[in-house]
Amino acid sequence: MRVPLLMRYTGVIGADTSSSVPVSNMDLMPTLLEYAGVKHSEGLSAVSLRPLIEGSQTAQRDVFCELDGMNDPNHWIYWNAPRTDLRAVYRENWKYIHHVGRPAEDELYQLNATSIYETTNLLTSEPVVAQDLYRAILSNFSLWKNALPFIAR
Repeated sequence: MRVPLLMRYTGVIGADTSSSVPVSNMDLMPTLLEYAGVKHSEGLSAVSLRPLIEGSQTAQRDVFCELDGMNDPNHWIYWNAPRTDLRAVYRENWKYIHHVGRPAEDELYQLNATSIYETTNLLTSEPVVAQDLYRAILSNFSLWKNALPFIAR
């Protein structure tokens, strides 16, 4: 879930520009459109990263991701993929991973800036945070399912 986003726009976005704020790849569209001077549609979950790029700190927001599970041992990705679909949310310094169909395996981590490895699952010791993030996942992915029924399983 930690994939660096690299952008370069000569004379506008320099090599020395960086940020540690989590963003979504969906943010690329409104960012590129804004730099091109084209107004993007209202009501998108995505936001332009231009204020972040230009030094204005944007408000933290939930960042969601999804990973499909793989159960076919003949598929090339089988040995590196989870066996269940995963849905996750980043919020501030928290990450909740929901194992679809196997909620007993869900995970909650408090992210540490000095390490990319989450080692302690805090699901049971932080029930209020866990419940709040779990609801955010359910809400976000139910919105997508209703908005895009052709991709729902």
